[in-house]
Amino acid sequence: MNPFAATVGELLEAIGERLGIRALTGASTLHHALQGEERGAEVSGRPLIGPLNCIHPYRIQVIGHTELAYLTDLGRNAYCDTVSKLFDSRPAAILFSDGIEPGLFAHVDFDQRG
Repeated sequence: MNPFAATVGELLEAIGERLGIRALTGASTLHHALQGEERGAEVSGRPLIGPLNCIHPYRIQVIGHTELAYLTDLGRNAYCDTVSKLFDSRPAAILFSDGIEPGLFAHVDFDQRG
C-alpha cells in the first residue's frame, strides 16, 4: 500500500484493530487521503501523524492517554476552544489509541465539519 495514496478508511482497516486504534468519524471522512494537502511534508520535516497538537497540527491527530488526560482536565471554555482549534485545522483523521473510546467528541458532527 502506498501510504500517500491511502485513505483514512484503508489505514484503519490495515492497522486499526491490531493497534487498538479507533476513529470517531463521519462516513465522508473515511475517504480522506492521508497525504491530503501536505504533499511533501515528509521532506519538509513535518510528520503527517502525531499526538494532539493545535499549534502545528498534524494531518492525522492521535489522542492517547496523555492527550485524553489533558483534555479532560481543561475547563469548559478551554476545552471548547481546543476542540474548535483541532477541527479548524481540518485533519484527515483524529485517531484514538490504546482502545480509548472517543466519547469525549461524541457531540461533534464529523460529516458537517468535513
